[in-house]
Amino acid sequence: MDEKMEKLIFTFDLGFSDMYVDESVRFDTFRNKKKQLYEARNLIEVDSILNHAVFAKLGAEHPTSQLWLESETDLKASIYLVLGGYYRQAVATLRNWLEITLTGIYFNQYYRGRSSRYNQWKAGVRQSPKWLHLLDSVFRRAAFAAADRKTDLRQTLDNLYSELSSFVHSRGIEIYALQNGRDNVPRYIEHSFDLWFSLAKRTLTAISLVLIIEYGSELRAYLQASPGESHSLKESFPAEAIEDPLVDTFLASLLTEQ
Repeated sequence: MDEKMEKLIFTFDLGFSDMYVDESVRFDTFRNKKKQLYEARNLIEVDSILNHAVFAKLGAEHPTSQLWLESETDLKASIYLVLGGYYRQAVATLRNWLEITLTGIYFNQYYRGRSSRYNQWKAGVRQSPKWLHLLDSVFRRAAFAAADRKTDLRQTLDNLYSELSSFVHSRGIEIYALQNGRDNVPRYIEHSFDLWFSLAKRTLTAISLVLIIEYGSELRAYLQASPGESHSLKESFPAEAIEDPLVDTFLASLLTEQ
């Protein structure tokens, strides 16, 4: 390895994150959190099955289908960051995953026509809807209002968003002792990984709920005709998500119809 390459590896902390055998963050994470990483793979699987079903039923021009290309990479980027020891950034990226998914749902009612809100937004003419505006808009819809009456879903989403946001501007570092043990280079920190993993599962549950509420009929139509994917979906959901009555009812309806 030439000297310039060595300087790049040192400057970017790549050795501590990825390259040092037996002592990099990535090695330690795979060694100590293999079970959780398999479960993290399942988060990708659930997100993929649900979003692909929307794509299959509503087409490539639909906002949720198009924004899934971004939201999926946010989830994978969050995993990539946590494997490198960048725990705050990994949690902050979960917020992007949640927010972009809800943005696609928001634009579900505003995407038809060349001058639609969605097309204006894509062209940079219209500002991105803010979080509270997203909530106000979608919870005026009958299905979301009904879900909120049963489970206080709006408050659950807002609480999660606020918690994830605390890491965007570093407010969460002291509260959660996120960097304790890091020194000045990336280190494997078990409690920080565990915090990220817990928040990732909660975010997946929230995302699954809003997709099921908005696109329930499309998801059922696709999954009832695809028993293999329906089975994979049920097997991949984290236990915390299946405990939610809306998710449990949705999964039960798939099995009933098959």
